Amino acid sequence: MRRKLVCAGIAFAFFIVPLAGGSAAILLAGAQAAQTPDQQLVSGLTTLRGAARVAAVLLAQPSSKNVARARAEIARSLGGGSVAERAARGAVGALEMPSVRAALEQARSLVRTARADLATRRYGAARAKLARAGDLATEALLDFGVPLAKEFEAFAVNRDFAYLPEFVNYSGLSARVGSEITEVVIGAANRSTANAGEQGAVADAGAGLPITRMSLAVISDPIGRFSSGWCELDAGVITCRIQPAMPTDHVFTIAFGPKLPRGTKLLVKFRSAAGERSYSVFATR
Repeated sequence: MRRKLVCAGIAFAFFIVPLAGGSAAILLAGAQAAQTPDQQLVSGLTTLRGAARVAAVLLAQPSSKNVARARAEIARSLGGGSVAERAARGAVGALEMPSVRAALEQARSLVRTARADLATRRYGAARAKLARAGDLATEALLDFGVPLAKEFEAFAVNRDFAYLPEFVNYSGLSARVGSEITEVVIGAANRSTANAGEQGAVADAGAGLPITRMSLAVISDPIGRFSSGWCELDAGVITCRIQPAMPTDHVFTIAFGPKLPRGTKLLVKFRSAAGERSYSVFATR
């Protein structure tokens, strides 16, 4: 998006409105130390897979020492699965993915059964189950793609433009961020949007929102001056590249149509000038 100074006019006046509930005044500060649910899910599945594979290798030579170590690795694998299960409830689009559900259910069941096999010295059976559990976790990780990160604060809210005849059938949003940003990506709250534009990730072009048109994106400063520019729309995903970077005290706003059904969840991703990432999820009203 190339920014261009725009004079005040009826086509853009609707953007220069504070965020609902006084949210424009919220101070957005530095990076968040806690992992996002996406990151926790990936970490848990990686532990489940890695520990299961280590246990399988140990059981190829089932000495008393190796069996004891394999038992400890199985416990670690199950712990990783528990972390992943808890995180999946908040990870964007995770429970919609068959491979993730299989890793959370079947892979963990296989690891638990392998633990029982150790008690009866069925080491070959345990190894086979651990190997299969690792394969299921790998499939889930590949399908899930790049986990969303929250490396700076970001806050997006629904905007309703019903009071303007030309935008009555549009949905929209306004956003504030805690870092200077150069890119905004908007789409359905699913893995396709989460992976859009991420290196090494594959987005599903068929999973986008039914968005076919959009307004100019508008960036407004604290004293009411604003600039605008066009974004890209591809398969229901909007990508706005911002040059120069948007300062932290500015507000980003865009409208898009046709109007989405009430309760539609949107994911908004942000990338800073320094390459850091953040995101926000909200529902249309």
